[in-house]
Amino acid sequence: MLFAIRSYLNNIAILDAIDWVEQEKISKTDEINFTQNFLLKYLWSDYADYFLAHENSILYKNEYILRLDMNIHKEDLSWSIDSGNQNTWKGMDAQQSRKDFLWKKIEDIK
Repeated sequence: MLFAIRSYLNNIAILDAIDWVEQEKISKTDEINFTQNFLLKYLWSDYADYFLAHENSILYKNEYILRLDMNIHKEDLSWSIDSGNQNTWKGMDAQQSRKDFLWKKIEDIK
């Protein structure tokens, strides 16, 4: 009886190992296909350095990260211009000053 239980447990362990190997084989095959069909073409492209830099959060000259909040209303902003033609944000917290800055840039574009 003990021999039958050991044989049964060994059989289950072997079947589990076979299933694991098959899953690993599928996973590695998918990874190789992705590398050959997409990643290599992507890395060999003319824009590879540009894309890889942005994937790693590296900005080029004159590039900025902007967070846009769609709940901004122009009436909420208090923009003023000094006599020295410098922009000032009087009495505003950091979030309000960013909203103000974005609206000023949008107005400059128009």
